[in-house]
Amino acid sequence: MHLSPNNIKEIINSFKSLYTHKRLNSIICYHNRLIVFSFQKEQDVIFINLDNSSPFIFNYQNNLDLVPDTNNFIVELKKYIHKGNLLDIDVIENQRIVKFVFSNTDAFYHHHIYILYIELIPAHANMVLVNENNQIITSYFKDQKRILFKGTIYEIDNSNKLYENDSFNLDEYMSKCSESLANQKLIHHKEKYKVIYRLAKRKEKTLKKKKESIIEEVKLDEYRLNYIEHGKEILSRIYE
Repeated sequence: MHLSPNNIKEIINSFKSLYTHKRLNSIICYHNRLIVFSFQKEQDVIFINLDNSSPFIFNYQNNLDLVPDTNNFIVELKKYIHKGNLLDIDVIENQRIVKFVFSNTDAFYHHHIYILYIELIPAHANMVLVNENNQIITSYFKDQKRILFKGTIYEIDNSNKLYENDSFNLDEYMSKCSESLANQKLIHHKEKYKVIYRLAKRKEKTLKKKKESIIEEVKLDEYRLNYIEHGKEILSRIYE
């Protein structure tokens, strides 16, 4: 599911008007590099998948029912753009990079502009947050081949080779994305049930050991009881 800049622009244009000038209500991170943005008064959310082989972005209803994850990048992202207003979504010309522009206020009510670059480049997918001066604040991944240190100026990834996909169909793309989410949900539930199964087997072994221990204690008590009864019988004969 490799996307060209024009493909990405078509995807963004299909949902751009739904979210611009609306408040970012939540940022949720799931396993497998999946980030979800939900916005004020909108039921559908924006999914961003930073999968190495086929990164993608699209809007869909959030019915994943997965356990949220977190990392340092998500914590930093929430610090700067959570509850912020989305001013614009755009695609950098001839690049597979989406640009989200947010406005937000800090604790001292100072107004700030933040830009979130979403690089949908196979094998080099990333998200980079910068300030109004294009200085990097944080990035999802640290790339040894690129300078992504805090305070440095953001530069476009040179590994972003252009790719044209003339056979792109938006409806088919949306269908494939929803299938990918369904597969991730299935994988997650399988892993979850594996954990539950392992815990149940561990509990079963513990209970089995406890049962064996109790049986041994009962046998020992019966053995002792027999000795007591035998002792009572001997004593009764002595005092007859």
